This record gives sequence, structure tokens and C-alpha cells, in this order.
Amino acid sequence: DELSKEGIQWSEFLRLEENKSEVVTIGSARKYRVESSSFLHMGFNRRYFIIQDLTSEILKSEKESYGKVIRMMAHEVNNTIGPVNSIIDSVISHISSQGDQDYREGLTIAQERNEQLNVFMRNFADLVRLPSPSCSRQNMSLLVEDVISLYRPLLNDLEIELKNQVEDDIYALIDPVLIRQVLINIIKNAQEAISETSKSDGIIEVLLNLNEGRPHLQIIDNGKGIDPEYENEIFTPFFSTKQNGQGIGLTLIRDILTNHEATFRLFTENEKTIFDIYFQKVK
Repeated sequence: DELSKEGIQWSEFLRLEENKSEVVTIGSARKYRVESSSFLHMGFNRRYFIIQDLTSEILKSEKESYGKVIRMMAHEVNNTIGPVNSIIDSVISHISSQGDQDYREGLTIAQERNEQLNVFMRNFADLVRLPSPSCSRQNMSLLVEDVISLYRPLLNDLEIELKNQVEDDIYALIDPVLIRQVLINIIKNAQEAISETSKSDGIIEVLLNLNEGRPHLQIIDNGKGIDPEYENEIFTPFFSTKQNGQGIGLTLIRDILTNHEATFRLFTENEKTIFDIYFQKVK
């Protein structure tokens, strides 16, 4: 049941050769090692599969690898930009007293570019510094409604309709700060996907209910959709199909949800993109 919620169909395992193993990613960011084998029972050959969840192990290895590189880059950028901006401030002050406006404007632009570079590096550093969730029993319904209220005015200005079906008093074991960040990022991605299509009937739907005792959240949009070519790459760190994308948003979402032991999928079906999330049962 847990695997089926991630879009894994048993029929897909039947293609594996006996006594062979393969690492598969299907419908989400979770990775499994699947080993196919068989045994003889009452004269019949019975196949079985050993399935090992490798997600946490792989994420830890990934983070250790790119974390070192990001920390080194951030260190070099910060050590360079600070003194350079200080020098630019001094030069701007001197030029202002001389009345040379052209040079002043040029240096101001350079300073703004330095700040953009700082923001660029901070986004990467935030990924490395992502804290472990401090989970407690939270009213998920109130949190979702709060994020919807935050985004509704912006979406109204963009003529994107925001629909919500949020059942009352759905509780989940979550870190509210981190899950709020997840919701904001998902809705932002949905808004951008719709804006890219220039649709006049853009719709984002937010659904929250209990499914088999588990809080079940869906965020659905009718935007650009996911190219099938990239379905298995969208949660890869730093992978992006956007022209100026850093590939951080979905990686951040993946890490937060995985640390919450949530089951999730992101896929396009019938011209709708669905972010489907199951949180753990509240005991």
C-alpha cells in the first residue's frame, strides 16, 4: 500500500530478471533497490521481490558531497564581496562629492549585482543548513488555510483562481515552519507554471483530507505540466528546466518531506500537475 501511493505498480517489477537487482525511482524522489528472486512451492515457481528503501542513505551521501562544495563557494564569495562593497562605498562617497554621476550609477549597479550574488549563494547555503524537523501534533487544516490566505491576493492579481477543499481539524506530526515553507514553494511553482502558459483560466486547487487515517494533501494546477522526459529528474539537486532556475526549490521540498517520512509524488495527468503528499498517521 505504501509503495502504491508513490505510483509503484507491481507489474513494473515483473520485467526484472530473476536473481538481479536494480535501483528504481518511480513517481517520486524515493529510490528503492529491488531484487527479484524465486522459490519452488508445491511444484510451482513462485517469484518474490526484496525491496529496500535507499532514500535516506542516498540523500545523506548527496548532501555530504554538495554541502562541502557549497560551503567552500559561500566562504570565497562572502570573503570577496564584503571588502569589494566596502571599497565601492568609499569610491561612491568620493565621486558624489565630485559630482560625477555616471561613475556613481555604474558603481551602484555593481554593488547591486554583488548583493544578487550574495542572495544566490544564500539560497544554496540554506539547502545545506536545512534543520532536522522538530515535529509535534499540529492542526494541518489551519496551517494550509493560513498559506492559502497569504497567497490568494497575489493569485487574484494574476487572475489565477485558487480553489480549496480543506477538511476541518486534520492533525499531522509536522514541523510547522518547514511544512509552511513546503506549501509556499509548491504553490509558487504552480503559479509560475500557469503564468508560463499565459492561460486566462488558470486554476490552483488545494485539497486536504484523511485517507486511511493519514493526512492527505494535494496541490493541483493546470499549468505547463512536467515534460515526461524529465519526470525522473525533477527532484535531482540543482536540476531545473527554468531558464534562470537554480534547481533548489524541489530539492528543498524533497528533503523536508523525506525528513518527515512523508510519501509524495509529483506528476502530470490529464493536463493537470498534481503534487500528492501523504503524511504519517497521528497516533
